[in-house]
Amino acid sequence: MAKSRNGLVAAGLTGLGFLFLLLAFTSHSWVVANGRVTNPQFQSIGLWSICLTGFEEFHHWYDTKFYGCWWVFEEEYYMIHDFLFPGFFISTEIFMLMSFLAGLISVFLVTMYMCCSRTQDKFILLLRVISINSGLSAGTGCIALIIFGMYGDSRDWLPHWENNDIGWAYYSAVCGVLLMVASSILYFVESRVHTIKKRKTEDAQNAYHMEQRRDFTHTEI
Repeated sequence: MAKSRNGLVAAGLTGLGFLFLLLAFTSHSWVVANGRVTNPQFQSIGLWSICLTGFEEFHHWYDTKFYGCWWVFEEEYYMIHDFLFPGFFISTEIFMLMSFLAGLISVFLVTMYMCCSRTQDKFILLLRVISINSGLSAGTGCIALIIFGMYGDSRDWLPHWENNDIGWAYYSAVCGVLLMVASSILYFVESRVHTIKKRKTEDAQNAYHMEQRRDFTHTEI
C-alpha cells in the first residue's frame, strides 16, 4: 500500500542519516593534521584507525616508529595504548557504536515499514518503535559528538595539537545525528496521525453498529 509523503520523507532521512553515520563510523578523519607542520608525526585519526608518519612513543621507552594507517587495536600499538585510548575517546567509541547500531536497526525497521500495510495491527507500533530507535541513535550520537567536541582537539592528546583540526568525519556524524532527529520526529508524527485515524474509524464503526442495533430494536417493536 502506498505510503504517505511524510512517511516517505522520514524513510529517506533515515537512510541518508545512516549513510552519514556509516561514513563517520568507518573513516579515519575525525582529527586531521592541517598541513602547517613540515613533517608531522600525526596524520589523522578516526574511531578505529590512525595514520602516523614516524610517530614515536612520548616517553621514549621504545625505539619503535609507526608509519601508515592501522587499526587502533593492532597488537603492535600496545606501547602507545595510553596515548590512543584516553577516557573520552573510549566513551566516544562506545556512544558512536550505540548510535551506529541503533541506526542500522532503524534502517531494517524502515524496510519493514515500506513493505508493511497500514491496515496491519502492528503498523502503528512499528512507527513508534522506529521513532524511538531513531531517537536513540540520535541521542547516543549527540553524546559522542559533545564528548569528542570538547576533548578531541585539546592540547593534552595528539602531538602538535595547534596544527590539528576536527576532520570531515566529525561533521558527517553531526549531519547523521541531525537527520536521525528529524526522522524520529516525523515517525512520531506519522504514528500520531495513524492513531487518530484509527480511533476515528473505530468510533465511526461503533456508531454504525449502535445505529444498526437501534434500528433492529425498533423493527421488532
